Amino acid sequence: MRFGLIVNLQAGRGPAYNRSFVATLLQRLFSGLRAIMPITTVLAPEESPAAYITRDLGLPLENLVIPSSGNRDETVTTARLAYQAGADVLVVVGGDGTLADAALGILSAQQLLTAGGLQSQIQLLGVGIGTTNVGALIAFKGEEFLSAAPAQLNQWLHSLQPFNPQALVLRTACKILGVGFNDCTFGFTIPATVDGQRLDVDAAARMTGRYENGTVRPVGGPATEVWVRRDQHPLLVARGREVGQVVIGIVDDRYIGKAVAGGVCLTALVGAPAALVVADKPLTLINLGAGEIEAMEPVTTNCFSLFIGDGAAVKGLLPDTVVCLDGNPLCKVSTEQEVTVEVETGVLTCLRPVNRR
Repeated sequence: MRFGLIVNLQAGRGPAYNRSFVATLLQRLFSGLRAIMPITTVLAPEESPAAYITRDLGLPLENLVIPSSGNRDETVTTARLAYQAGADVLVVVGGDGTLADAALGILSAQQLLTAGGLQSQIQLLGVGIGTTNVGALIAFKGEEFLSAAPAQLNQWLHSLQPFNPQALVLRTACKILGVGFNDCTFGFTIPATVDGQRLDVDAAARMTGRYENGTVRPVGGPATEVWVRRDQHPLLVARGREVGQVVIGIVDDRYIGKAVAGGVCLTALVGAPAALVVADKPLTLINLGAGEIEAMEPVTTNCFSLFIGDGAAVKGLLPDTVVCLDGNPLCKVSTEQEVTVEVETGVLTCLRPVNRR
């Protein structure tokens, strides 16, 4: 079998920690995979961490010629070329955002983003080493994979099965901006790990590769509107400065019975794959103490279930608001822009151990 390999050493704790950590992780992963499937070739960008590790492990390497950019475009391009080169499995080591970018690369390889259909045959195997690692594309978290007993690791690898996660397709002006598998948020900051510390960093700066402290603040202004579109019937959810944060996220049965989660527990109960949550305060922050949360409260949220084919539309946000998909800052959204997020299924095939999230 032909394997593609993407490694993002910038994820999570950063290159200084990840270099040796990822090399050890991949040695264990490929050693286990060899026992259950043949590895004939590993496709990786030339002179990349993935290529160096592949050579060090003694695996057959086929270089992909890709300009080194050090940003998300490199991940998208690598995934696209690996697909076009006939990879059967694409192993991605990184955070939720890295995995979402790889998924976008696979889909763009099929030239279906403009044709209107979304589907894939290659299988993605995700290993999470990012800040949160909560997305559906992650089969294993790096730390637990390395610490697992040999018998547990063997059971995980032998029970790998394909599955099709629900997807959030983000569009503006009929153009697809990205595909996510955890959540889509609008804000000015994103959670990140800097020198081992979890911080709220400036989302716009992060798009250019810089880590700068950000200011968490509401996104709603006088012209802000949030809509649910179901069966072509729009419903106004919130408007103006009552919009502190907008989150569209995938929901699963872990929310069932957790009434403290509010309306999201009902969304899960009826089997809806996603929910739109509009809060009057920012929700996507990680550097928060007891004093800060007491000063913010109460936090009021409105929840709307989203079924396959449903969508959410957001417009009129404050200037410099950034739309983020699975923790990845994608682009700034102008006040005049309308962004839609739709729930779709079958857009990607992943591998994950049976009975394991």
